[in-house]
Amino acid sequence: MKLTKKLAVLVLSMAVLPVKAADQPTLNESIKPLARLLGNWEVDPNQSFGNPKYSAQAKAGGSLVVGTFQFIGEGKVTCSFLQCFYWKPECNSIGYNVVFSTGRHLSGSLFVKGNKWVIQGIGSNGKGELESSLLQMDWLDNDTLLLKETHDFVAGELKAESPVSTFKRIKGFSVQASSQPALNENLKPLAKYVGKWTYVWPGEKGEIFNGTTTKTVDPAGAAIVGEGVEMNKDNEIVYSFFHIIHWRPETKSLGELWLDSEGGHSLAVMTTRGDQRVWQRYGYDGKGRFGTSRTTLTFQGDDSFVVQKSCIVEGGEAKPDTRKVLFKRAKD
Repeated sequence: MKLTKKLAVLVLSMAVLPVKAADQPTLNESIKPLARLLGNWEVDPNQSFGNPKYSAQAKAGGSLVVGTFQFIGEGKVTCSFLQCFYWKPECNSIGYNVVFSTGRHLSGSLFVKGNKWVIQGIGSNGKGELESSLLQMDWLDNDTLLLKETHDFVAGELKAESPVSTFKRIKGFSVQASSQPALNENLKPLAKYVGKWTYVWPGEKGEIFNGTTTKTVDPAGAAIVGEGVEMNKDNEIVYSFFHIIHWRPETKSLGELWLDSEGGHSLAVMTTRGDQRVWQRYGYDGKGRFGTSRTTLTFQGDDSFVVQKSCIVEGGEAKPDTRKVLFKRAKD
């Protein structure tokens, strides 16, 4: 399982750009129903946060769909959240993760039943309290979607159902945001990650792959998210990935969601030890095999860091530590 590559912290672009069909990789067969979600959407105004905009794009070679939701008030982003949909081979269903700028985060599954989609999720609200919810999505046609959240339990208490939100497909939109929002205090230990990085990844059979990763900060400064690719000697993309780092209020630590083009997905908790950042990780590879590992990142100044994976167990079998890999900040 390629939990080995869970390091380079990448990030979501500051402005949401129009999605063009030609720019989208073809979705894998297992998540083909999500194709109707791709594109740009306008949503009913929200009195608390402002005017919402939503955009969904295929990522990591078509192995996942990432949805970006931003609330715009007085020309700026007042709240945001990021959704990820991907295949979970270990339970034969479409996986779902969402991270809010408020600290709320949920994980679960999407169930597609014709024009009715249901998302069942569990996680934590922004105060660190246990939360579970049911999200109902009803398609009126390919350009109109109704969404409603029900059965929302927080710390054992049933909350009121949310009002129905109407999504209308639009051609495109953009968000005017500062070139680099400030990270909130919880993410400050990862401030050095922001930027573009290059590295050389050694393959299991002695191959050499050239990698590039890019990181930015989400508009609310509450997450570091991004994507990267690795290419062979013929400059062909052989591996791609997407991940999100965010604050977990229930454990008072940074968490990470990792998704890749091979079907791997994992969750991790990060701790800080001086110039080191250590990820304790668990998840599944593209064949549905469970695995755990520890990844250590050591900063070497502001423009490079070294990564090594250890304590690797995949499918019940212990694996040797990986070689150390040097990441260098790319020059403009």
